[in-house]
Amino acid sequence: MPDLSQESLGQVVGLSRSQIARFDGAPLEAITPTVDHALRLFVAVRRLQPDFAGRVLEGLNERDDERHGRVRFTMAERRAKAA
Repeated sequence: MPDLSQESLGQVVGLSRSQIARFDGAPLEAITPTVDHALRLFVAVRRLQPDFAGRVLEGLNERDDERHGRVRFTMAERRAKAA
């Protein structure tokens, strides 16, 4: 899933960031059936309700950014700051 941190993905599938990191570190290892179902469900929701799925991802990323003190700027904000 593009643009989704390990922590945010963990929130989607109900796992910790470190568990997601272990999956990332061993991409050829099988994931648990629960994680497989959660990912398949999210992909289905994303196909059927892309706006809703986008809002979920946005919310998770915002929480993640707040927690880690990151700031994101829109392209309009970046242009205004550069001017």
